[in-house]
Amino acid sequence: RHNHLRLRQSRSGHAARKDSGMTDTLNLDQQHTAEVARLNILARRRQLPGVQYSHTHALREHLHGDDPDPAKRTATFATNALRLAQIIAAAPIDPENDPWKEGDFGVVEMDSTKIYWKIDYYSDLTRNWGSEAPWDDTQTVRQLTMMLPSDY
Repeated sequence: RHNHLRLRQSRSGHAARKDSGMTDTLNLDQQHTAEVARLNILARRRQLPGVQYSHTHALREHLHGDDPDPAKRTATFATNALRLAQIIAAAPIDPENDPWKEGDFGVVEMDSTKIYWKIDYYSDLTRNWGSEAPWDDTQTVRQLTMMLPSDY
């Protein structure tokens, strides 16, 4: 890694050269990154239509609690899932967990349990293909997955 010159692949697929002058590609890359981060904030706050939200099986079981009564377990899950959504929405992004500045991963704690969340970008609801343009919410379906560290 050289201080005076660094090559990296931009989201647009062009090699962007970063030295004393910024290229148009790099500027566009920065705009795309800022838009991805903005959309991810909205997704975390549940203010972006079309986002898919999911819990891993292990986290789902954890959020249900220990009560043997199925009705109470369902109510506990609903309460805990709402609390978790509120915690994720309000949590700051740790810069060490966000090297690309997109705000697509975080770690929160709820009732002394560490929980990870991550956002993935897909081209459609089948989630078979990654999105080529995660900065464009008309071309991208976001999936916010919540999990225990053991699931990651």
